[in-house]
Formats: sequence, structure tokens, C-alpha cells
Amino acid sequence: GLALAYRKKGDVFLSIKAAQKGLSMDPDNFYLRINLARNYEMMGRKEHAIEEYKNLIRLSPGRGFLWQEAARVLSEKGDLKQAELFLREGIKTQNDLPELHYNLGVVLRKQGLMSESIEALKKAVDLYPSYILARYEMAEALELQGRGEEAMAKFKEIARTNQPDIDTEGLPYGQDVELVKDVIEKAREKSKE
Repeated sequence: GLALAYRKKGDVFLSIKAAQKGLSMDPDNFYLRINLARNYEMMGRKEHAIEEYKNLIRLSPGRGFLWQEAARVLSEKGDLKQAELFLREGIKTQNDLPELHYNLGVVLRKQGLMSESIEALKKAVDLYPSYILARYEMAEALELQGRGEEAMAKFKEIARTNQPDIDTEGLPYGQDVELVKDVIEKAREKSKE
């Protein structure tokens, strides 16, 4: 309670102190630990945040989102290989979470592993067919792999799925890509609401 109240007021330092005090009495308190991890992130203390996510994973290994959160911080830190390992472990514990597959695909693409990236993104789309960001990342990976026609087919599919009244056939390549980017941006804005 108190740690979260301080964070809501914007006092991250006092929130961390309150969470640490609470954890000294109840070291397995999930909510205090997640609050602490997020506070460390807000302060830019990524190493501390990662340690707290590891503690959370130890407490609740079956919660895939924890593996994802740790991987996100590792990825932000530039440790893509370690982020990949965390995502793969998360998938072992919760294979039905499309976000894990999506984030694995993104991390693999950033490492230049296009074939593996595409497979992970396909799995995300299989689990959640209207996952527009996964579809977009897959098209990007196909394009980077030199599979332009397949990429364009994916871009058009995204545009048709999200704006069925738009005719994507016959548009020049650049307009197709711009159309899809507009659709993606609208989807991202919608997801923030």
C-alpha cells in the first residue's frame, strides 16, 4: 500500500524505501517486488530492476509476463542475447502468450536472425490472428531477408484487414508501405487508449 501510494504521488525514492522495508518483513511479497522493479526502471537502475524481475520469476516462474518484463529491460540495456534467453524460458512456461513470441521475434530480428524471427512472429500471429504489430514485424523481417514480394503481400494483408475499404492492389510499393505504416500508427494509438 504505502510503496504504491508514494509512487502514485511521484516520489519514486520513498516508494523504493517503503517497498524495501516491506520486503524486509515479507521477502516473498509479489506486489512489493513488482513495485520495486518498476520503480528501479523509472529511476534508470536497470540492473536492480532485472534482479527484482529475477526474484519475481523465482517466486512465480509460470507467469510469462515476468520473463517478458525482464527481457524488455535486458533488451533496452542492449543485452539482446540474454533477453532472447529469458523470452525462450518464458515461452517454455507459458507457450500460449503471444507477446512472448512477438518479443522474441523482435529480439531475434535485432540480432539479424531473420528466419528465426519470422517463425516466432508466425507463432504470435497463430495465437492471436489480429496481432497487427506481429504481422508488421513479420513483414519487416521478410523484407530484410530479401523476400520483398512476400513482405508486400503481408503489408497489403495488414492494410486490408485493418482498413477493408482501401484497395491496396495497384498501389506503387512506397504507397503500400506508407499506408500500412499509417494503419500501424493508428493501431498503436488505439492500444494506448
